[in-house]
Order: sequence, then C-alpha cells, then structure tokens
Amino acid sequence: MLNSVVAFAVAVAAFYLAAKVIHDVRWSELGSHMPLDLAKMRQWIVIAVPAGVVLGWLGSECVMDRRSGAAATAAPIGLLIGDSIYSLYSTTGFSVVALLDLACSVSIFVLATRRNRRPLQTLLWAAATSVAGFVVVAVATAF
Repeated sequence: MLNSVVAFAVAVAAFYLAAKVIHDVRWSELGSHMPLDLAKMRQWIVIAVPAGVVLGWLGSECVMDRRSGAAATAAPIGLLIGDSIYSLYSTTGFSVVALLDLACSVSIFVLATRRNRRPLQTLLWAAATSVAGFVVVAVATAF
C-alpha cells in the first residue's frame, strides 16, 4: 500500500509540474507564464494518500479467487467507467478520455479475472461501482 500512496503522490506532483512546463514552453513567445498552484497540488496529494491506501489494498486483493477479489477488481473498473461516462456527457464530439478509460477497464477485467476466476461477479460489481465512480468523478471535478 505504501508503494501506491507514493506513486499517487509522485504522479500528482509530476502532473502539476509538467502542466506548468508545457504551458510555459507553449506560450513563451507571448510572455505567458503559469504559476505553480501549490495549494491545489497539496490538496490532490492529500487526496492521493487515502486513494493510494484503498487502491493499493484493492490491487492486492483483486487476483484472489473469492468474492472480495471480484469486488476489488470491479472498483477500479467502475471508477474508470464512471469517468468515461462523465467525459462523454461533459465534452462535445469524440472523447479520447472515454476511449482510454474503456480500454483500461477491459484490460483490468481481462487480466484480473484470469486469476480470480469470477468474471460474472466482477461484471455485476462493476455495474454497481460505475455509479459510484461517476459520482466520485463528478464531485472531484466540481472542485
């Protein structure tokens, strides 16, 4: 679990640093410089800690051949499908995010159910967790 917490925190910091660098390089000829939003970065790093704990536990549990393995597999799938649905409704035209989310969902499903051997239970849990995933993404983007 510690590995996933550190990975999430590093990913958040890398995202904000990369966004600043890309913006500054892209718009340098206009003299536009984007400040590094440390408050927002800290906020997401704080969120990354419990998310890393939960997703780290789910990742270790998802390959187990029991009911909890199916539910653990369905949680990240539901989050990705919820994000996919949210991006389809919030953007006009073709959504690359939705396509990538669905591809990742299918990959997680295929890889995890080879070991936990509960594909039907995983799909049922994924349908339920997709609603929760949509709510989580909608609330997170509101801030």
